Amino acid sequence: MRGLWAPLRRPVVQRGIRAALAAGIAWQIAVLLPAPFSDQASYAPLGAIIAVLPTVADSASAAWRTVLAILVGSGLAVAVHTLTSPIPQAITLALLVALAVVVEQWRILGHNASWVSVAAVFTLTLGGAGDPGEFVAAYAGLVLLGGVVGVLVTTVLFPPLQLTQAVEQEGQIGRAHV
Repeated sequence: MRGLWAPLRRPVVQRGIRAALAAGIAWQIAVLLPAPFSDQASYAPLGAIIAVLPTVADSASAAWRTVLAILVGSGLAVAVHTLTSPIPQAITLALLVALAVVVEQWRILGHNASWVSVAAVFTLTLGGAGDPGEFVAAYAGLVLLGGVVGVLVTTVLFPPLQLTQAVEQEGQIGRAHV
């Protein structure tokens, strides 16, 4: 019976279970929200997956840094689009990506910096036709919602005590000496 539960002690299995559960919960919440949020519900599970990491601190950090990067990238897209509206969109997009890559060097964004470019492109290509403010609110808001769900699931399910490997190594050492 003990061998049956052994896979649950592996961090990758725990993360997979947490990510799946968090994504499903975030999706269900998002589809119940009013438009425009429910229209873009897929961003909520994305935020949940981003925020499911081995520790609660890592999860929370990834969530807020990703949302900050999305807001920065989206704001950059709106500004560049406004300033370059008379020129072809391909040139606007190229300029936007170049600027976003420069902004990604901002250290506070850490490993989540690439979301600046992603959000900039999404905002220009998906949100530019309608109300970009509405798109950005739904996009960033749903990623934040998913991030909160991801952090909560990380906190509750398989509490992130980094003892799994230590316990396994101790067991291996103990068996080696017998």
